[in-house]
Amino acid sequence: MAEADGCLVAPDWSVVSNGVSHTAVIAAHVQALIDADKSAARSIDDASAALLDGEPRHFVPLAIGLAWAVEAAVHAMIAAGVLSVGAMAFALVDRFGIDAWDAIHDALPDSFFQDAGPVDAAGVDDVLNDLTEPGRRGVNRQVESEEDVRAVFDELTEQGRAVRTGDSVKIIERYELPDGTGIQLRVDSKSGGSVIDIVKPEVTQVIKVHVR
Repeated sequence: MAEADGCLVAPDWSVVSNGVSHTAVIAAHVQALIDADKSAARSIDDASAALLDGEPRHFVPLAIGLAWAVEAAVHAMIAAGVLSVGAMAFALVDRFGIDAWDAIHDALPDSFFQDAGPVDAAGVDDVLNDLTEPGRRGVNRQVESEEDVRAVFDELTEQGRAVRTGDSVKIIERYELPDGTGIQLRVDSKSGGSVIDIVKPEVTQVIKVHVR
């Protein structure tokens, strides 16, 4: 009602006279947001500390607390303007560890995945099914041209983080997804063309994408 009558209302619901600057009210809202972020940060720290405890008695509340802490972190990042699902996922993995991946993936907003590249092995499979066809051997995939290889690689690594290529001169680029999936583009030793190598977490078999 006070706002409808043209009065300014502060975050504590007190009515501010029209003589008070809008700047002061905005500053109060900003401070309230900062306080909320600090509270979320404390909760995140508490959940992370409990995660390292390892005592069986903490298992049930930890599972619930971890999920809540991850969601709190997601909301804090959205409030801070982080809109990249990849950047958000990497930040959460860096904070909570890869063992919390299921909770992290569940907390990421579904809308952020629209038109975004994959952040995990399941997303990689979706891209391969959409943009490639089965190869002649095992799990390998194939495409029509070198341009297609590049297009598939760019789609696979859109949300990835670049990592060192090592000493091999044949490796052109190498990326890692938030769940630990490794993706690299290299020069094939036989054909001289480009090949994508994909290594999923805890899987030794390499998926190769090449020109047919």
